[in-house]
Amino acid sequence: MKTGNLSINTPCPACQSELSLKALGCDHCGCEVKGAITLSPLAKLDSEMTHFLMVFIHSGGKIGDVEKALGISYPTVKAKLSKLQSLLSLDEIAQEETPENQVIDLLAKLESGEMGYEEVMNKVKKLKEKQ
Repeated sequence: MKTGNLSINTPCPACQSELSLKALGCDHCGCEVKGAITLSPLAKLDSEMTHFLMVFIHSGGKIGDVEKALGISYPTVKAKLSKLQSLLSLDEIAQEETPENQVIDLLAKLESGEMGYEEVMNKVKKLKEKQ
């Protein structure tokens, strides 16, 4: 069994499923609280997304400043914001996905190498045809 300092995002060492938090302890007096503990969606973010969120907040939400701070492009910032929105279950609150946002996501995939130029261009053309 794994012990020591673990991240909240650590998977089960036996089956790789998501672990749930069941106990908290006080390092000062030794008191322990056990039971089902509900975490904020923010607590479940991995270190990469937590860092991105902190940079975004520090920059006052200015995408240009996030681009400079992280050395990434506008489409990549938008893609990370979409991922963050999804991870925090804010999809229901967010505006409907617009063709503009879909193009931005496609450009981020092109930049990251997840998709090739031809594939991205075909998808952009299909989006344009739907309008």
